[in-house]
Formats: sequence, structure tokens, C-alpha cells
Amino acid sequence: MTRTPTASRARTGSKARASRPTARVLIATPIKDATAFLDSYFAVLSRLTYPKELTSIGLLEGDSRDETARLFTERLQEAGSAYRRTRLWRFDTGFQLPPGVPRWTPHLQLFRRKALARARNHLLSRALDDEDWVMWLDVDVIATPPDLIETLLATGQDILHPHCVREPGGPTFD
Repeated sequence: MTRTPTASRARTGSKARASRPTARVLIATPIKDATAFLDSYFAVLSRLTYPKELTSIGLLEGDSRDETARLFTERLQEAGSAYRRTRLWRFDTGFQLPPGVPRWTPHLQLFRRKALARARNHLLSRALDDEDWVMWLDVDVIATPPDLIETLLATGQDILHPHCVREPGGPTFD
């Protein structure tokens, strides 16, 4: 989670947990060929306990070869009224993995990471409005603690990175 430049520092400790949240949070997610993650992504969002009226969802789709843009747009329209704001933008970077090559192949990382950085920058420039905080949530994350946003805000830190694993107690994934 990253604090936006104009935001005030979150309070820490039991008072922060006891008081009603007021920070506006943008959940930002780049998506590509993500139809397989549609249901799990929206399930993760629905289980988050942070007030949805303070939560905006910004998605950026690009370079997909499947129905990602259409299906995620439809799902955002269904969920949209529950959230402060929802939106999906399109931006193609031109990067495609060769067929059958895993995305973590070492010699492709420089090109893949450049494309992802461009996509993230584009998403942030389009989606960030008046939110106090930004939480980047990968589309393939299938589980988080329901109070993830509250926990991150309660630290009072400007930048945090949760420990992502494939299984509880397992090695770091990302």
C-alpha cells in the first residue's frame, strides 16, 4: 500500500482500529489474459472488510488474447454500486510471451517487467483521483486476510509490501 502525496499519516494502535475509517483507498490491478481469475479476484474483493464506500477499484487491461476486458467490465458493472468508484481502462504495451513459455522465464524478465511498469504507471495516472492510499492487488491473488487494508493502514507506514506465498508458511512467491 502506498500513501498518496497529499494524504495524512494513518493513526496507529487500538484507537485507529476502534475509530471509523475515513481514508479513501484505491485498489489498482493490471489484468491480462485473466479470465481464469475473474471469480477469485472478485471473491477476494468482496471478503475485504474495509468500507466499500471508501474503496475505489481501478483495473487496466491490455494485450489480452481472451475475453478479459469484456468479462471484467461486466463484473465491475455488477459490483460498481457497492464501491466508491470502479473503472476499467485499456492500454496495450505490445508485450506478449511466446506460446508455452512461462512468464518467469529469466531472459524475458527485463522486457516483461518494463511492460508491467508501463502498465502500472498508466493505470495509476488514470485511476488515482482523490484517494489517500493505493493498494496494488495482483489479479491472481486468491486469498488475503479480510482486514488486510485496515492492517496495512494501522502500521502508519507510507509504503508496505505484504509477504505473498503460494501456501501458508511457504516460500515467498513475488
